[in-house]
Amino acid sequence: MWRSCSESVSTAYRNIVKHRGVAQLVARLFWEQEVVSSNPATPTKYIKPWCLFVRNKVVDKTPVICYHNVHEMKFLSSVNKKIFMRLGYAVLIGLLFIFFTGCGANKQLAAPVLLHVSDSYFASWTIVENAKDYTVNIEGTEYQTSENSFQIPIDDITQEIGTFKIKVRANAGTKSYKSSAYSDELLFYKVGKLDTPIGLQIDSAEEYLSWAAVPNAISYIVSIDEVEFAAESNSFEIAEVNFAGLLDMKVKAVGDAKPYADSVFSQSITHKVTRPLATPNGGSIVAANGQIAWEAIPNAVQYTVEIDSAPVAAAEN
Repeated sequence: MWRSCSESVSTAYRNIVKHRGVAQLVARLFWEQEVVSSNPATPTKYIKPWCLFVRNKVVDKTPVICYHNVHEMKFLSSVNKKIFMRLGYAVLIGLLFIFFTGCGANKQLAAPVLLHVSDSYFASWTIVENAKDYTVNIEGTEYQTSENSFQIPIDDITQEIGTFKIKVRANAGTKSYKSSAYSDELLFYKVGKLDTPIGLQIDSAEEYLSWAAVPNAISYIVSIDEVEFAAESNSFEIAEVNFAGLLDMKVKAVGDAKPYADSVFSQSITHKVTRPLATPNGGSIVAANGQIAWEAIPNAVQYTVEIDSAPVAAAEN
């Protein structure tokens, strides 16, 4: 930055001393006087510090005589002295103006571009070169992050359901840069979370699983031994799935995404459900070589065979 500033000041100075007309115009605007005399026979005399600003090039073929102090140029006419001093101040003010308005302004960082806010409230944006970190502004509340992403603490921001605004600014890490402007705002929606179902129970006939209805739920998902089934209301007929034995059952409420998201699964209940086995098909019984056989029944562990009304245990079918 300093190199570019010095080059700008140097260029401005060279342009001023190179073009006499420009220098005279500046002086005339303020004091209505010629900068210096153009008579080669009359040397122009100045105090030594002002020689930094006025050289031979100001007036063609006019010599410039520098003095170390005011006492050495007492013979200088008051008119020429005033003209020169005013010109010097004009040039100095011009250079300071260039410095503070042109060189002194640091380069501003580019504004980030917000890319996305996920359903889990994770925001991301483009990386900005030379940025130290970023400021995330959500409805006026600011957060700092060194990454080009941010996990929005949605429950800390508000308990309300609705649409919210987010914008991001890149922050400079050195004096050579200024922080960027804020990005365009991006809208995201905070959904509500349905209550978790409670009160799970099995009816006495072991046919239905039921629970307390959840407000704003549009349906439910029933999990039996990690197998999921849809339920339109707050009860489910276990007999439909023909499960038996020690069953692990839980339920969650389903929302419509906006404004309510699904609940988490309820606590599980464990219940032993018994089911009557199917009756062996008499038409499948085959007798041969003193043995009888029949179609196997699912979940049967043993069979009882009656011959002339006398029961006989059989280990297999």
